[in-house]
Amino acid sequence: MSSTTDELNDKFKQDLKIDQEKSSQEETTTSTDEVKIKEIKLKDKYKTNNEDLKEANNLKVLGNKAYTATEYQNAINYYNEAISLLKKEDDENNDTNNNNDSDNEDDDNNNNNNQNINKPKKVNKIIEIRKNTEDDIIPCFEELSILYSNRSACYLSIKQYDSVIKDCNIALEFEPTPTSIKIKIYHRRAQAREQLNKLKESLEDYQEIIKLDSSFPQAQQALRRLPPKIKEKEDKEREEMMGKLKDLGNTILGKFGMSTDNFQFVKDPNTGGYSVNFKK
Repeated sequence: MSSTTDELNDKFKQDLKIDQEKSSQEETTTSTDEVKIKEIKLKDKYKTNNEDLKEANNLKVLGNKAYTATEYQNAINYYNEAISLLKKEDDENNDTNNNNDSDNEDDDNNNNNNQNINKPKKVNKIIEIRKNTEDDIIPCFEELSILYSNRSACYLSIKQYDSVIKDCNIALEFEPTPTSIKIKIYHRRAQAREQLNKLKESLEDYQEIIKLDSSFPQAQQALRRLPPKIKEKEDKEREEMMGKLKDLGNTILGKFGMSTDNFQFVKDPNTGGYSVNFKK
């Protein structure tokens, strides 16, 4: 009887060990799969074929011509189509629907000066988005990065700064190879951020440019110009915060016959912080 019990215990232990090993293997497999999913980069997501790549480049050329002729909305339309063609999907950051009628008020006059530009009059698709096929084996992250960068230049020219930042963010996610393209993207985003009073973020972009090209003049100027502005902005925000805290303190302390005048705020010149002293 004791021998049988021992055998059963040994079998139970062996089965338990096997179950634990299987569970451990499943956890490892799941963990590996999760890591693989996380490692997929935007630059590896989209591939195209020769026909679509050629058509997208033709659209980019038309967009560049429109941009040079200061027909910014028309240039945006061309870049939209090229992006959609390569991605095989509509672009989420497509602001064509926000088109202002005023952009096309002078079309009749402009047609005389820009007869070589086949300008789209409507938001209707120039090309039809095709589904992925087995021919889509050509990486197109460089082309997409340039298209987003070019479109950001259009948005910058018409002062749609939020759209500039969105397009630049995406362009950088595609990890373009040429240093000149990276500099253009950082510079456009830096300009847009400064216009939106995001001075620290703008300075960070200019610092990235300096890493790529220490002689870039606009970045050199920004590194001298922005730090004092950032300090002034932070001091102003700090003073406004202290004012609001003082108003709140007076509301609460007033119930006890006191006010913030009973407290002396002393600013530390080294850290910029404050200490509080009570006075009667």
